Amino acid sequence: MSTARESAIRWLARRVRLIWALILVAGCAVYGRYELDERYGPADPARYDRMPAGDPPVDFWRDVKPVLDSRCVVCHGCYDAPCQLKLGAWEGIARGGSTATVYDGGRLLEAPPTRLFVDAQLPSEWRNKGFFAVLNERAPTPEANLAASVLYRSLDLKRAHPLPGEAVLPKPFDFSLDRSNSCPRIEQYEWYEREFPLAGMPYGLPGLDQRELDTVTRWLAAGAPYEGPAALPANVTRDVQAWEAFLNGDSAKERLMSRYLYEHLFLGFLYFAGDAERRSFRIVRSTTPPGEPVALIATRRPYDDPGVPRVYYRLVPERETILAKTHMPYALSPGRMAKFRTWFLVAPYEVSALPSYAVEVSTNPFVAFSAIPADSRYRFMLDEAQYFIMNFIKARSAAASSPST
Repeated sequence: MSTARESAIRWLARRVRLIWALILVAGCAVYGRYELDERYGPADPARYDRMPAGDPPVDFWRDVKPVLDSRCVVCHGCYDAPCQLKLGAWEGIARGGSTATVYDGGRLLEAPPTRLFVDAQLPSEWRNKGFFAVLNERAPTPEANLAASVLYRSLDLKRAHPLPGEAVLPKPFDFSLDRSNSCPRIEQYEWYEREFPLAGMPYGLPGLDQRELDTVTRWLAAGAPYEGPAALPANVTRDVQAWEAFLNGDSAKERLMSRYLYEHLFLGFLYFAGDAERRSFRIVRSTTPPGEPVALIATRRPYDDPGVPRVYYRLVPERETILAKTHMPYALSPGRMAKFRTWFLVAPYEVSALPSYAVEVSTNPFVAFSAIPADSRYRFMLDEAQYFIMNFIKARSAAASSPST
């Protein structure tokens, strides 16, 4: 038998096994959904559209988030987290997971972005985008909150099947860069537990200790209560108001400056120099002016056409756990505002018309910001050179890399 024919037969055999595996998994999912519906009622995709009320013994910020931050977000914190499950914010947990890969070198067409807090806001909206729940969305009972939660079941699977004692983990553990993620839904999880008993979370690492597991278990059994983000202190609120007023002037010169600053700082973690806790903020484009709730303009790139006659630049608190691998801090202070004013507003130049968002203009910062003197642009970038170097190193996707001049 020729080598080519043998290869073809092996390829066909793999395809047949894959098809049968998919049929088996699909059948298990249908049966699993029936079993769960019988026991706990049908799923309600909108259950977590409203934050569940807190239970005093279990506080998300005080008790649960420290466990997630220390044990989970190192993997489940980035845009391309396994199964797109982001555990650095309650909203990411409520959003759930997806089988779609974020970065796919074989993709011919661009995929719709799935940025947390940007491309959808409510868990039910994420369900319409193909995301599945990792919290229980069935009857809100303690039993169902655990049995119908992928998050709990994955932690409990590690408790039941801890890591082998070998110094080097054997197969089937796979840590290769091109490995496939396993993203089982709750309907498939009973089958998944039988087939992959060593796939509990954290994957390939020791399980949570008893205190950590008890804390997360009590929180999940209570329905994953969440108190919402803490209110900003008065001094930080004043800083936000001062910077938003500065960034939203009406003159053509002010509007050009603000667009330039936004397109260079949108990836940054902005903080106020006078804030002892160094709370981080993002600069975003909004259809609403300062003083009103932010109405985010969700474009793929920062220089895409916003689709409205006037955009406003707003500062919103960073709501996810900050990771070293994506952290790019940038200080906002009265001194820096004075520099911006000198470079971009006092500098002697005229802005006869604001640049358009036509592709040939917006994608070329040398064209879009040609009216701003080169000396001003140079001093702006030199003033915080480390930040811009980090932009090139840490930018979270090629499409989102900051344009610079």
